[in-house]
Amino acid sequence: MALGLTKITNTAIESSESVAASSLEWASDTGGTVINAGAGEWFQVVNIQVSVTFDASATGDAEVHVRKSTDDGTTEDTPEEGTYLGTIECSAGNTVTRTFPVYDFDYLDVGVKNLDSSYALTYSAKYDGYKITGMS
Repeated sequence: MALGLTKITNTAIESSESVAASSLEWASDTGGTVINAGAGEWFQVVNIQVSVTFDASATGDAEVHVRKSTDDGTTEDTPEEGTYLGTIECSAGNTVTRTFPVYDFDYLDVGVKNLDSSYALTYSAKYDGYKITGMS
């Protein structure tokens, strides 16, 4: 089998997912899409773009987390250990977008943690990047 490189663009992970105050929601738990390579495939790099819309009265930030695996998703990162990717600072009543690079995996689940103790937020996420194909 020949190795190949596939470019992936503008692929949805979540669209308009609500996250309650002081909680963490994973794409895999809310009907979103995990990034999952097929047999003989591997993601070299993806850029995850997360857009968070904060309530007009919000004061708490949002954290972006990822659980990834290098063995076909059978042993993904434990949610409480090493999943933090970055913070999106609160801008009450506005939508804030940040992009985060993630390297070398075959399975990835994205989560957003709402640090506001009173108000829900809404987020959407998508990705683009490169996948290596044709590996045995």
